[in-house]
Amino acid sequence: MNEVPKTIGKVRNIPIFQKEWLKYAWILVALCLSIPISARDSLSIEYGFKLLRQRRTSEVLSLSEQLKIQAQRTQDTPLLYDAMNLKANAYRHLGRLDSVIYLHHKILGLRSDYFGEHSLEVANSCNNLGNCYLLQEEFLAAWKFLNSCKNIREDLLESPHNDLAKIYNSIGNYFLLKRNYEAAYKAFEDALKMRKALYPSDSPRLLSLLVNHANLLLEIGKPKAAEKHL
Repeated sequence: MNEVPKTIGKVRNIPIFQKEWLKYAWILVALCLSIPISARDSLSIEYGFKLLRQRRTSEVLSLSEQLKIQAQRTQDTPLLYDAMNLKANAYRHLGRLDSVIYLHHKILGLRSDYFGEHSLEVANSCNNLGNCYLLQEEFLAAWKFLNSCKNIREDLLESPHNDLAKIYNSIGNYFLLKRNYEAAYKAFEDALKMRKALYPSDSPRLLSLLVNHANLLLEIGKPKAAEKHL
């Protein structure tokens, strides 16, 4: 009688799930198979903002909910607040400012717990809230959050930095609405100088700051000075 090759018995008894790399490979395959191919391609914050730029807000809201569920299942706190931030931006496009503010307050709480109160992530939330309150002309709340953002960023970022230019621009808008033109001029000037240090003179990133600066100069009766920025 022919003998059965010894290798056959060995192959049958290989404990494949006890091998670490195989165990994780099977888990990865299972996770991938559990998500449709189209969803795997689109489940990302970057894809969500791409949809937002295309004004496809209903798809953005659906995606943000999928990401929120994924974050809760995996206990991924940064993904959770990113999903909420994506949803807040969709609501902003829809003009639902109260919902935007509610979500940004929740995000601020998550970021404070996860990163600490004096962190750049918290500064980002403060900037978002400050700008929202500014749109509603709730000036006390707007200043509270914009000033908090400014203090954190000035403490943690090296100048020049684009995020510093952003907060100076927001503060300039705050003072402009309050008709404190001198303070607005200084804030816009600081923001513009910082952007000019970061980008070439023909960069589109300078455009919004140049327009803000020019509008302020027109407001205070300096049309010739405004022309230099247009």
